[in-house]
Amino acid sequence: MSEAGTPRDHKAGNAFAHASEAEFARILDFYQVAWEYEPQVFPILWDLDGNVLESFAPDFFLPDLELLIELTTLQQRLVRQEESQGPPPARALSEPADQAVLRP
Repeated sequence: MSEAGTPRDHKAGNAFAHASEAEFARILDFYQVAWEYEPQVFPILWDLDGNVLESFAPDFFLPDLELLIELTTLQQRLVRQEESQGPPPARALSEPADQAVLRP
């Protein structure tokens, strides 16, 4: 971790944006998978003069697999909210899917 509490890329000294990225890098290292952190930036929105307004930088590039990876994390408050709602209603196995009646 850096002084500000941001996880560091232990290969290049770059700060990861999230602790999950640092953990993913450790997993890749454990399995000896070559990786690069945010090596490319892709423009996705331009103004009328051609200036880049918005861009996207995938978190990892795995060169041996030619694979770009973007990690996302769930907000825990949303996960708990879904769990508190309970499971989805079940339907009887004997009912065809197009005629199913949902029951509590």
